Amino acid sequence: MAKTQKNNKKLQISEKSKKILIACLLAAVGIMVLAGMVFAFLLNYDAFSPNPVDIFDDGMTVYLSADANENYRGYRFRFMSSSDEIIVDSENNIITIDELEKQGVELGKNYNVSVCYLGQTSGSNSAYSDTVAFTAYKYLAAPTLEYNAQSKSLQWNIVDHADKYQVYFSPTAQPITITENNLDLSTFAGGEYNFSVVALSDSAFYRQSPSSNAIIVPVIYSIKPFESASFDKEQMILTLQGSERLSKIKVQIGDFSFDCSTFDMTFDQAQNKYTYKIDLSAYYDDQTIIGACPIATENYTSFDGEFTYAQI
Repeated sequence: MAKTQKNNKKLQISEKSKKILIACLLAAVGIMVLAGMVFAFLLNYDAFSPNPVDIFDDGMTVYLSADANENYRGYRFRFMSSSDEIIVDSENNIITIDELEKQGVELGKNYNVSVCYLGQTSGSNSAYSDTVAFTAYKYLAAPTLEYNAQSKSLQWNIVDHADKYQVYFSPTAQPITITENNLDLSTFAGGEYNFSVVALSDSAFYRQSPSSNAIIVPVIYSIKPFESASFDKEQMILTLQGSERLSKIKVQIGDFSFDCSTFDMTFDQAQNKYTYKIDLSAYYDDQTIIGACPIATENYTSFDGEFTYAQI
């Protein structure tokens, strides 16, 4: 009887040891799983530091970008200069220069920029990344271009911080640089032009703006009237002077007028003037009124002026 009780007691101890062993094994497995999760968590969080900030410039604006990490609630960009430190917190991993300006980042100022991830709780932020040198700058806004048919001029809005503008027009490759926000087209040779404008600044931290909208303008050149007219009665020669090169001239003699394309033409380069001599011996009969005006013969040209008369 005593022997049976002793055996039962051994069995009870054996069962208890087995349960303890199983519990220890389960605990060990649990610790290993937990350790794996913690390890994966640490790897995912990159707790030591993110990669350095990237700076992008697409020709329209400037972006600062950090590597995305969805396990954190946000990003903290730190701007350190010789005089101050600016902290900019953002839910997004990409931030623009316009947003940074609102947070106190100054254009033209040199900064060392770093970023860290914002943890869910206090004290759980990642370490800061290595710094990247950054001089803050931005692009001027693109002008909006339009054509004023009444004044025959291009016009565009004044761009903040712009000191001048460049007007591009094809088929000419060389732009025109002006300080006004308009351009008179009355002196342009007649033709169809494709215009666009960019804004420029004398400041290094305001970059050239993107191009404005492009507009196609059929420019009609207004031919200028003759500057002077004289008539030699003896030689019956009408002499005309003006700034235009012409292939045809309308001549008026008394009540009669005709189109003339036969004449002598010379050019004075120093005065930038053309002189035309027309033989009127076949037409003149002691009339008291003799005059002439240009005739527009080229596409995109017109003449809306008056006759220029010689004193007889």
